[in-house]
This record gives sequence, C-alpha cells and structure tokens, in this order.
Amino acid sequence: MRMRTKPGGSRWSRRLGARACVKCDFGLPDEKFARDLFARSIPIEQIGRAITLGCSRKNASLLNGTDDDLIVRFAYFRDLIEEASETDPGYWKDIVNPLLTKLEAKWVAAQQSASRNSASALRKNKNETR
Repeated sequence: MRMRTKPGGSRWSRRLGARACVKCDFGLPDEKFARDLFARSIPIEQIGRAITLGCSRKNASLLNGTDDDLIVRFAYFRDLIEEASETDPGYWKDIVNPLLTKLEAKWVAAQQSASRNSASALRKNKNETR
C-alpha cells in the first residue's frame, strides 16, 4: 500500500511512541522527513519495517551497553527505509517482529529493574544518613 494521503505527524508520532527505545517529539524536521517520504511514494509498510529494524537494533545496543541514547528523530530511520525495501516480507513477520518484541521486553524489564534498584539504594542511603 502506498501513502495516499498526507502523512500526519500524529500517525508517525504514535507509531514511534509505541516503542520503548524512542523518545521523539515529532517536531518540524520529523514532519519534513515524513512529507519527503510521502512525496517519494514510500510505502507505509516499508517505513514500518524500517522502524521495526531500527528499533530492534537500538534495543540490542541498549541491552549490550554499546549505546545509551534513545532514538529522538524520525530521520534516524532514513537509511533503514532503503534497507527495508530489499527484504522478503516473510522475514519481517517471522524473524524481525518477534525479535523486536523480545528485545524490547528485555530492555524494558532491565530499565524497571534498574529503577527499582536505584530507588532501593536511595532509600537505604537515606536511612543510613539519619
């Protein structure tokens, strides 16, 4: 399916906001990038696959400790959009989508654990200083 209507910021903002590794406010540069994709008739499915691929890779790097920055711009997926066009659609359904779900769940769990441990350490430290 090709984009037939102008892509609204809210469509992509919601799609990106659903991913734990993305903290994108979908500002003017992001809207411009979305308009460019629309003008080039990039299929929505291809953009979705690029988001899936990029988020899978980002979650892996967050889990491995090789990166600690979240995705903050829609343009992060620019090069991945081309890569997403070159792969069999079954690959996304059977391999990449389940991988993203698994990696994202692991990273969210790690963040929750770190948050609990941090809060516990703060409480312990506070009690020791009394």
